[in-house]
Amino acid sequence: MPDAQLLWGYPEVAVHLGISSQATCSRKSRASLPAPDDTTLPDRPPVASVA
Repeated sequence: MPDAQLLWGYPEVAVHLGISSQATCSRKSRASLPAPDDTTLPDRPPVASVA
């Protein structure tokens, strides 16, 4: 990740858009949010494997 940039969660996106976290989640489920700028980053942290 460039410059250790963190991915935004619903609360950060909501603040950026000036709406509630619930509205952000609703917009995501209706596919009415714009596409991410960088699609090379995973949208979820990697899952640790159990040894």
